[in-house]
Amino acid sequence: MSELRVGTSGWQYRHWKGRFYPKDLPTAKWLGYYTTYFDTVELNNSFYRQPERRTFERWRRAVPGDFRFAVKLNRFITHVKRLKVERESIDRSYGTLAGLGPKAAVVLVQLPPRMKFDEERAERFFKQVARRRRRHALEPRDASWFTDAALAFMRRRGIALVIGETQHWPTHVAVTADFVYLRFHGPAAPGAGRAPLVSRAQRRRRWPPSGGRGRQTSASAHHETGGRRC
Repeated sequence: MSELRVGTSGWQYRHWKGRFYPKDLPTAKWLGYYTTYFDTVELNNSFYRQPERRTFERWRRAVPGDFRFAVKLNRFITHVKRLKVERESIDRSYGTLAGLGPKAAVVLVQLPPRMKFDEERAERFFKQVARRRRRHALEPRDASWFTDAALAFMRRRGIALVIGETQHWPTHVAVTADFVYLRFHGPAAPGAGRAPLVSRAQRRRRWPPSGGRGRQTSASAHHETGGRRC
């Protein structure tokens, strides 16, 4: 059976107070409240500053057992070093997010604009992280990653190409793993609430059947879509 999870990019936004979160709800309870509407969330703060392991552990305890997180990989790895990193940096990032345990469903690897596909570099990086046994979703921002060679690399490694809807970067629809990751960001993002996101995600499910097996789909919308309850 296929599975569809929907959520937003983060949950800790002040402008959601009174629009999504009740005005009198303490911020410490926001994540728990969020889980009553959504079953996944994309962590973007990890891109700017890596949370400590104990922070990840606290978030893990705050959500139901079937809730899942997608963790955006730190920009030092993706944008500064452009995937050419030493083992210490990988150990630090993946070691802290291990605090989420099995609730860390996906590691989102967003690449900088105009970073072209380099199979040797990509192979070196994903070989390093393979032992972490994490699912990876890759969001490139250069069309060279949509070539047959690049897509073949992702399929061989089981990396999901992010299927995005944005007016700023090139996008491509291709299934390269046993799960699908959708991102609706920027002006193309759907309206606020769970229902519009589910509807958009279902319309985007144009990929071929998965050989009789269920395929998990995760959909994330940008947090600026309003913060209104569905």
